[in-house]
Amino acid sequence: MKKKLISLIDLKSIITLLLVITLITVVFANVAIEDEAIKAIFISTISSCFTYYFTKKGQGAKTEQSPNEEGDRE
Repeated sequence: MKKKLISLIDLKSIITLLLVITLITVVFANVAIEDEAIKAIFISTISSCFTYYFTKKGQGAKTEQSPNEEGDRE
């Protein structure tokens, strides 16, 4: 439990939580972002964070080689 709390204080986690809170605030408060550049940066940043965290655990499970990666056995 203590390790989970310590890892929550990690800088990456704090930034991700702030981005999620900001996204929720923007969506539920119906805030219109007028500047297209700011909107594009915001969307790509949030997408990057979500992609990182949702694919992070899946990469550790792929330790076996697929049949296509074994190479030629002639």
